Amino acid sequence: MEGSKTQKMRGAKEPVFVIKPAFKRFGLDNLHIALIALVIILVALAFALSTFKLGPIVYNCPYGVINTTNQSSQLNCITPKYNQSQALSAAESIIASYGSVNSSEAILPYYSLVNEANISYINRTNEWLVSIPYVLPASYGSSNGPYGISLLLSGDNLSLISAYLLTHKPASYTTDKTIALGVVDVNTATPATSKPPFPVYAIVDPYEPGAISSLFTAVNASKLYGNRINMSYKFIYTPEYGERFYSSVGINDTQLLGYYLFCGANQRNFYGFLKNLSIEYIGTPLSNLTLYETAVGSGLNVSSLNACFGPAYNNATQKLDAQVYLVDYYGITQTPAFLVNDKYLTLPQTLNEAINYVLNTTAK
Repeated sequence: MEGSKTQKMRGAKEPVFVIKPAFKRFGLDNLHIALIALVIILVALAFALSTFKLGPIVYNCPYGVINTTNQSSQLNCITPKYNQSQALSAAESIIASYGSVNSSEAILPYYSLVNEANISYINRTNEWLVSIPYVLPASYGSSNGPYGISLLLSGDNLSLISAYLLTHKPASYTTDKTIALGVVDVNTATPATSKPPFPVYAIVDPYEPGAISSLFTAVNASKLYGNRINMSYKFIYTPEYGERFYSSVGINDTQLLGYYLFCGANQRNFYGFLKNLSIEYIGTPLSNLTLYETAVGSGLNVSSLNACFGPAYNNATQKLDAQVYLVDYYGITQTPAFLVNDKYLTLPQTLNEAINYVLNTTAK
């Protein structure tokens, strides 16, 4: 068996490998041609990469990019001295400073929408442009808006360079800030409390235009917000209005109106007193008899009034004199005004906005 198998294997034909010559072109076969072509491609690619370099990819550059060398591919972020938040903060103080301007622009601190400001940096001139929309009160007879003002600030110190669409510049600048519609934050003050009821001061010169209407606003706010606020009344005499009568009428007779308002404000029928007083009042001092009859006719308690007045009105005089220091401390330059929670200044027309701001932003 084994011998037969061996003979068969010996008789089988061995496999034959046939090697054909490769096709040649110009003395080279296809394989070598392909290798040479690959080398040429790699050399060309290396040359291209050495000639054209990609510049660095710049991310998170809110103020844009700038060339720092002669090669355009070398880009870096523009880094101004101040950022957007600081530019807006400076603009808020500039807007608040318009409260001391003797023109209609004095209302800008309370009608500017600083939360909707558009802030941009101008690298070529190193300046900040802050565009702030504002609205006009209904008393101006226009329902259109909002309007807009633009403040151009120095990139070196954020000082005001130009105020577009405004005719004045503040003579001096405050550290207070306009932070919301109807709200000026007094920088040097601290809030009185972190939860309701919040104190609200009505600060009024009895002889200025709008004095009585601002007191109506105060009474209405007390009714609207109830136990969430504590309204109190501060009466002062400013050189522009109350003090003008000192020389012609006398200090005591001029201040009588303030005494009745101050002492009557603590009584339940104060609203009725204001209503009747508005009939008699024409912007000049009223006699003691007229004020007394108006108080009695309005249902004010005469005994409580006399106790508040004190002998020769001494008690009322001392209290009203002390209120002048309140005005000086908070830097109040225009009245009537309201101070909410010992921290936020506003106008009678924007009192509700200021109270709502405190209620919404202060911890309950």
